[in-house]
Amino acid sequence: MKLRDFEKDLVKGQEAERIVAASFAAKNPGWVVEEVGNVKEYYHRGDIKITNKETGEERFIEVKNDSRTANSHCFLCEESVSYADGYIVDGNMYSNYDIYAVYAAQEARIYYIDFSLLAKHYKAGEFKVIPHSQQTTYAYIVDLAQIKSWGALMGITELNF
Repeated sequence: MKLRDFEKDLVKGQEAERIVAASFAAKNPGWVVEEVGNVKEYYHRGDIKITNKETGEERFIEVKNDSRTANSHCFLCEESVSYADGYIVDGNMYSNYDIYAVYAAQEARIYYIDFSLLAKHYKAGEFKVIPHSQQTTYAYIVDLAQIKSWGALMGITELNF
């Protein structure tokens, strides 16, 4: 992936983070919502930190902006990423999120998924090798029906823009 492509993806991701944060805050007034995607200590926890106003409980939401989910109702679960220079990193399924939020702009929806349940079952999906110009992604593709069957779908928010 060229740097320019990475920067475009980053901007799209940050836009999705703002949309999810605003939507979550509007629907859950009992929680304080803080965007932390640029805070290094939270890189493997998520993009949004939510804190329950009453109990102080903290949870983290990872946000993905997925352009294919609207058409396929499938979700990408990264196992690993191999870069052209030979460097290999763990995929997002080895992170420590609480909630996995997938923003599907084409259908104006946010899918909220229990990350611990997704992490437990995602390898039941279809394994794919996805080549890009500067990297190769090794991932499992999991469909919405599977996620529902595991009890991992926490909810779907319909957005009204």
